[in-house]
Amino acid sequence: TVPSGATIVNSGTATGFGGGKIVQLVTATEATEATFSSASWESHMYATITPTNALNRIVMRYYSPAKTEADGSSSSGRTAIAGLYEGDPAGAGSREWECLYGQDTASSTTSAYPKNYILLVGYYTKIAGTTSATDWHLAAKKNGANSIKLSAEDNASWIELTEIEV
Repeated sequence: TVPSGATIVNSGTATGFGGGKIVQLVTATEATEATFSSASWESHMYATITPTNALNRIVMRYYSPAKTEADGSSSSGRTAIAGLYEGDPAGAGSREWECLYGQDTASSTTSAYPKNYILLVGYYTKIAGTTSATDWHLAAKKNGANSIKLSAEDNASWIELTEIEV
């Protein structure tokens, strides 16, 4: 126990504090608006991390200004989904074995060409499980007669991957 107000001086390396050291930080940014009009998952951007130890923890964060646009008709069901995928979301069989993390859903109203602005923010952590390069994709798809735009109006989206030693 260190008393309040005490000063600790160490001329060597502190040890015995356990894990928590940041091993690496990988970031990716995309500032060009992209429109997704498919009912299938499509990647907007990705970042790749190669963990140094399969037992280390990977912390993933993402941020994207987004908007949905409906087709102007008066029926319902215009939603859009975006999330962070491990691996390519459009790859063969990817939706069968890959999980969607940090899912956000937005719905446009149905008046003439409405726009619903949203801010997608996600955070997820997992044990690396591998020392192979792993891609993390910010992906989107529509549901109904609409579209979703990521990096809306050319505002930057980003993905941040941090490997933490355990």
